[in-house]
Amino acid sequence: LNYYQRINQHKLTRPTKYEFANEWGLSTEEWRLFYRDFVVSSKLVHIPTIEHSSEIFKAFKSVREHGYDNIICTARGTEFVDRGLVRQCKGDTMSWLRFLKVPIYEVIHTKDKASVEGDFFIDDAPHHLEAIRLAGKVAVCYNQSYNQEWDGLRVNRLSEFVKIIKDSNVEQTKGIST
Repeated sequence: LNYYQRINQHKLTRPTKYEFANEWGLSTEEWRLFYRDFVVSSKLVHIPTIEHSSEIFKAFKSVREHGYDNIICTARGTEFVDRGLVRQCKGDTMSWLRFLKVPIYEVIHTKDKASVEGDFFIDDAPHHLEAIRLAGKVAVCYNQSYNQEWDGLRVNRLSEFVKIIKDSNVEQTKGIST
């Protein structure tokens, strides 16, 4: 966060809800500007991931070895109407995935993740998880401070998610979405 608008990340509290802008003292409009500046900076690749990139690669590779396709389903970029920002979001996301060396089958940008064909979904947003669960699909929460109200399956690492897939009796259809 120090890269953008000089927000000191060390003074920020851990968010307790998904829509956390006000917890950081930002209005919704300030958050939108912050996010726009983040997108324009094209520095997604420099943001540290929760897990080391080699662990992410191993998890995605293991899923592929079990016969599933890795489908990245992201809402990133869908919040903009400016086609240039949308294109930049999509390009930045692809650069980030290439940087992590994630073996992927497809990348889908949509707000309606529940409509994507897939057997297992991992997400950190409670509203996406609930929609996925209501669609009759396996929804797994990637544990974060802001999604503690989620009452379904929960993991702290992608390797735990892979174990759920391996131990499942779900018949394969299309793949995995995150």
